[in-house]
Amino acid sequence: MSSTEQRKTGPVVRGGASLFVWCALLSVLVHAGVALGLYHESLGQLDMSRLNRALGPMRIWRSNDDAVVDDLPGAGETGDKPNTLQEISRTLLEATLATPPTIDQTTVTAQPPRAVDTTPPPGADDLLYAPPVALPESVRAQLHAQPELAFDPVGTGGTGTQGASSGDGTGSGADEAQRLLAGSGLTATAIAPPTQTTPIALDRVGPISDSPLVNAPLQPPEVDFSKLALDQTKQLDIPEHLDDDFDYTVTTYVPQAQRTFWGTVVEPEDKRGYFRVDIEPKRSLRRLAAMPKDVVFIIDTSGSVSQAWVDRVLTGVRNGLATLNTGDRFNIMFFKENPVLLSTKGVVEFNEANLTKAGEFLSNATSSGFTDVNAAISRLLVRDVSVQRVYDLVLISDGVPTRGVMDTRDLINLITRDNDLSASIYCLGVGSRQNKQLLEFLAYRNKGFCEFVGKPEDTPNALADLFSKLRYPILKNIDLEVVGLNKDEIYPSHLPDTHQGQRLSIFGRFDQTKSFTMRLHGYNGSKQADFTFTRDLADAVAGDKNIATSWGFWKLHHLYSEMIRTNDGEAIKEQIRELRKRYDLKTVYD
Repeated sequence: MSSTEQRKTGPVVRGGASLFVWCALLSVLVHAGVALGLYHESLGQLDMSRLNRALGPMRIWRSNDDAVVDDLPGAGETGDKPNTLQEISRTLLEATLATPPTIDQTTVTAQPPRAVDTTPPPGADDLLYAPPVALPESVRAQLHAQPELAFDPVGTGGTGTQGASSGDGTGSGADEAQRLLAGSGLTATAIAPPTQTTPIALDRVGPISDSPLVNAPLQPPEVDFSKLALDQTKQLDIPEHLDDDFDYTVTTYVPQAQRTFWGTVVEPEDKRGYFRVDIEPKRSLRRLAAMPKDVVFIIDTSGSVSQAWVDRVLTGVRNGLATLNTGDRFNIMFFKENPVLLSTKGVVEFNEANLTKAGEFLSNATSSGFTDVNAAISRLLVRDVSVQRVYDLVLISDGVPTRGVMDTRDLINLITRDNDLSASIYCLGVGSRQNKQLLEFLAYRNKGFCEFVGKPEDTPNALADLFSKLRYPILKNIDLEVVGLNKDEIYPSHLPDTHQGQRLSIFGRFDQTKSFTMRLHGYNGSKQADFTFTRDLADAVAGDKNIATSWGFWKLHHLYSEMIRTNDGEAIKEQIRELRKRYDLKTVYD
């Protein structure tokens, strides 16, 4: 480029640079002016809903323009200033009280309430401005802050050393309080201590004495009935329920009209029905243990039976002794005019030694003398039978007494009364000449049963069968409860003990075929047990006339017992004669 061209372009470039500088300076001034104008203006709109929210603590920052209390009255020349809030407050208080204002009470007049101007000042936000509230004088007086007075309980006067005061308000702490009160224009009056009065005893129990009270009334202790009820509940002996451990069979018989040889129809005198309930423990029953038993064999060796008869019986007794269980006890008696016992001291334990002695004792039995059934049995009746055991008397005889009480009725009544259902009496009648009525009634009225043997050679097998039925007793002292039937028409009145493998039969009458429930309750030692069943007579098995005859026979037992209990012989005998005629029974009154 030539020098001429350089001279033409130079001024133009300098002029453009100057313009850029002036524009930048103008922009800075404009922005500074806008910033100064908006310095006190809000940058956004306030959300009023946020004012209603519960906010947490807020941190307030002090600006540089806020006033700071630096020059407080009382500051020393060295510029020392109070450090703590308490010191600052005390300094301000002393400065204020140094020149207390004087108020002329005579010039004080009631002023009307001051009007409150609710117009916000210029520049204030209408939404955020809250006008001052004029409070009543009573409220304003309560809001006056009381001066903080230093109290020195030991009268040190704030010097750190113990003063002469003893806590009675006369030390330097009290003097400072008096001075501050005087400076504030308040009058300090001494507060009198409260008057001490003699305490009043509400419950006068008299003077306390260490000597024991004589003939003092005893105060019963508090009784916790809830605890007593709980303890009684724990002691309850709840029976073990064995409903499913027995088999139940119900058989019924209803008398029907009979047609005679001549073609006439004879209606029955009583059209009510009869039933029999057979109850038998299942072989699977294991919850009841067999109770230990005391067994006494009473063998007739009088002259009314032959020696061959006695020998057969002794063979059966030897076999029966071998079937006793561990824990059982036994004894043997030969009854005649002079009874003979294996042990005169009572039953003996079942073991090898006593079993050997029993074999020797049985070998010496001979047939002779007279038969005295009452004397033999009465010597063996025991009332205090242990609750853990059962007591069985097994009578083996032809049932024909030849001495002592000869009357069959009196003999049964005497033994039954003396026994009082403590022992169960089981009878085995042997021979072609027997008093079956005596043996039957004696057994049935004493919770037992009876077996009969026509030929003496069948005696061992009959005794073996009898001992097998009595081997495992599981329930004794059995009670019967009935719902749906008349219990007064159900027999036997006293149920025999229940044995494992033995059937228990109950007889009764009914007016209509309907459902009924029976519950049997007894004891296995000291343990209670029961079983309950419900059956419908309409679903029972049809039986024969033997059910009616058995019911009549059992009612005879009940009537004999009532005769002993009430001594009303004639009325009961009339009922017995009627039963004998209707059911074709043979009784001890024949």
